[in-house]
Amino acid sequence: MIEDKRNNWPSYIIFGILLLCSFSCKEKKVNEKSIDLSTYQVEAGFELEVLASEPLLMAPMVMDFDLKGRMWVLELPGYMANIDGEGEDEPSGRIIILKDRDRNGRMDESKIFLDKLVAPRAMLLAYDGLLYAEPPYLWFVEIEDDKPGKKILVDSAYVLTGNIEHQANALTMNIDNWIYSARSNARYQRKNGEWIKGQTAYRGQWGMTKDPLGRLFYNDNSNQFQGDLVLPMAALNNPWLHPKYSIRQQIASDQRMYPLHAAIINRGYVEGSLDEHGMPLRITSSCGPVIYQSDLFPADYNGNSFVCLPEGNIIKRNIFQYNGAKISATQAWEKKEFIASTDLAFRPVNLYNGPEGAMYVVDLHKGVIQHRAYMSPYLRAKIEELELDTIVGYGRILRVVPEGDTIPNFPTFDKEDLIDLVEKLRSPHVWVRDKAQQILVQNELKKALTELVELAVEREFSIGQIHAIWILQEWDALSLLTMTDLLSNSNPHVSGLAFSLLENSSRKEDFDIVKTANDLSQRKNPELDVYLIASLGKMASGEKVMRFYKNMARRYLKDPFFAELAVSALRGKEQAYLDYERMGKVSGSSLWNGLLKEAIANKKEDKPNKEMLPAVNNPYGDKRQKGLELYREYCSVCHGEAGGGTQNLAPPLDGSEYITGSTDRLGLIMLHGMQGPIHINGKRYEFNAAMPGIGDNPHLSDKDVLSIILFLRNAFSTQGTAITEERIKDLRELKPKDGAMYTEELLKEFLDESKIE
Repeated sequence: MIEDKRNNWPSYIIFGILLLCSFSCKEKKVNEKSIDLSTYQVEAGFELEVLASEPLLMAPMVMDFDLKGRMWVLELPGYMANIDGEGEDEPSGRIIILKDRDRNGRMDESKIFLDKLVAPRAMLLAYDGLLYAEPPYLWFVEIEDDKPGKKILVDSAYVLTGNIEHQANALTMNIDNWIYSARSNARYQRKNGEWIKGQTAYRGQWGMTKDPLGRLFYNDNSNQFQGDLVLPMAALNNPWLHPKYSIRQQIASDQRMYPLHAAIINRGYVEGSLDEHGMPLRITSSCGPVIYQSDLFPADYNGNSFVCLPEGNIIKRNIFQYNGAKISATQAWEKKEFIASTDLAFRPVNLYNGPEGAMYVVDLHKGVIQHRAYMSPYLRAKIEELELDTIVGYGRILRVVPEGDTIPNFPTFDKEDLIDLVEKLRSPHVWVRDKAQQILVQNELKKALTELVELAVEREFSIGQIHAIWILQEWDALSLLTMTDLLSNSNPHVSGLAFSLLENSSRKEDFDIVKTANDLSQRKNPELDVYLIASLGKMASGEKVMRFYKNMARRYLKDPFFAELAVSALRGKEQAYLDYERMGKVSGSSLWNGLLKEAIANKKEDKPNKEMLPAVNNPYGDKRQKGLELYREYCSVCHGEAGGGTQNLAPPLDGSEYITGSTDRLGLIMLHGMQGPIHINGKRYEFNAAMPGIGDNPHLSDKDVLSIILFLRNAFSTQGTAITEERIKDLRELKPKDGAMYTEELLKEFLDESKIE
């Protein structure tokens, strides 16, 4: 019998309530939405898929996968929601869970896990819970039936200050079982239910990735791919050493980009920024890098780096080259990109290795991506002309896969199947390897000890060995027999890592450390020597140690990279090494000795590596606190938290004559910007980008500029002339003759003509 629904009003009322709830409640279910990707040019042999889009999500910035195959996405709709950046401090941020109900490969359900967040910037699933940043805090929240449980404050100063483009982000669980971040000198680990915070080096601006060995890579807006040549803490043992050759190295030096159209950039008015067709010539907003580590793509893609270039609607591919212990990367093609689009709203901001071997793209998908703090009048006019500020309320998660291939199913994890978890450490997919390690470590599944040892000591190298070694190290389970086997392994990274881990191992006393280092050094392998040089000085002292380092100095006589590792390891032994050399036992090395003397001088003058000092909220007193906050917000991402500068991006400020000299000159540069080469203390610096002036920023008053100058003078100098707010106001009107930016020559000429001191 067919029911007459025309008279079934209660049923319609209930249906209407349910329908309304489906739009207003915290869970959304939608049918698959068709999105046109015809304007996207993808490298031959690959295709781009839309896995999630609005209305399921809006303004996505970060994503992660849980063990059920669901996507967790951090949304930041408050970021440049309009051309004036209004509403940034409103509680509009969310963390949602996306699910594929019908298992067709596309997300069709969205559930809110956390909402009403103010400017969240980072998120990571770890320790059976969720880490997330809501400035200035870093929180950990337990997950109970897809709802937030107990909430723990991990760090009250994860973000001290700064605009959203320069805040700590990209929480990254590394193979050493520590969590690192871009734009931060802190790292985190949880043991026995307690969170531990450690110090490390500042790295990058927006996004972070790692290679199979655990070396960290990142970028800043004008340098598409930078990184460390060593493991995260290998060159940070000596507080009087300021590393220049081992961390924050330029890996990809070619900063050209090849958009499909005349994309607009913030400093497009600067000479040399655009070609005759209006095409941007250089990268200006790189972010969200990833090193692809899987076998789903063709073999020659494994180990390649990919970088987001949202200003040009591009994803770029770079190919790694290894030369001994050094790493470099070159663009895969000239005048061509891996993915490029004419869709002005395509704004890739983060890339990820997927569980099945695909590459995932977080597409913010909006018109305005330049933060208000740096927006030039030129860009503002272009945005208004193209009505880019009207493109809001969108968001995409995309997936890159080989064209026509069958995509593997999502891997399953069973915490009870320890043999399977250990076997997963061999997986070609880095996401699977990482998750297997995290499950074993974070749940202390020590019943898998036998299988882990067997994997670690295998003679034929596999990347799973490195994972197994770090797990055993975390449990202090590297026995004498295991260590002996590892040290004799022919692979330089297995034997080298084992040697370096002796420093914090209960097995250290079982070995003659110096003899072990000398024996390993006979292989004359630069990759192995990195571990030996960076570690021996931390574990032993005496004449034999000095002889070892002199032998290494002979081997790498003109290489500052190895010299820097030696100075790091020889903390407190710098003078002893120099005294040993003066006794005439071995010939000297001016380069190595120069770095040692520099460390001794830094200690004598009390000039420590400031970025390795624990962060404090107000290190310079109330009078200069405002200047410190503004420096972090507008200056430190380029010039460094400690004023040391950034390779190919910005010169050092610490001790610079531009800080110690005329405040009028300093004020002019700050207000109107500077481009071209610059000389600091007699050294010429070349840069990939011009320094924008802050004079056009409506959010910075004359008092704010004065506060920055006051901070710079106190932090990086002990001398200089005074300046007032009234003088800052006058300097605002003293613009370069061409109306653009100052160069070193124009600045000198202008100051001479104006007789400004």
